[in-house]
Amino acid sequence: MILTFIATLVLGSEKGIMIGVAFSLFVFIWRSSHPHAAELGYLEKENVFRNVKRFPDGKTYPEALILRVDASLYFANMAFLEDFLRRRIVEKTGCQMGHHGPLRCERYRCGRNRHAE
Repeated sequence: MILTFIATLVLGSEKGIMIGVAFSLFVFIWRSSHPHAAELGYLEKENVFRNVKRFPDGKTYPEALILRVDASLYFANMAFLEDFLRRRIVEKTGCQMGHHGPLRCERYRCGRNRHAE
């Protein structure tokens, strides 16, 4: 809104409103393609799962990764969520993985080829 207001004052009403609409569309597309995703941890006192960044005392499990995505899953956010999931798996397990290849790790047997090794 502030951008639209300033653009309207500087460039005139028609161009200012067009800039505001274009910026709003850009923000909408960006937010829908980069949704908030959080790893969850179990709070025993409350008997619920919560975001571990907001509740660092939440219990996480080394063999499981529990995620919450605060948006609908569709083609525009699929790549972002896949990258987020890959990063979290690498951070949590130490597995190394290619962009589309199987997981590689020493500590855990991860990925699609776990029975082939």
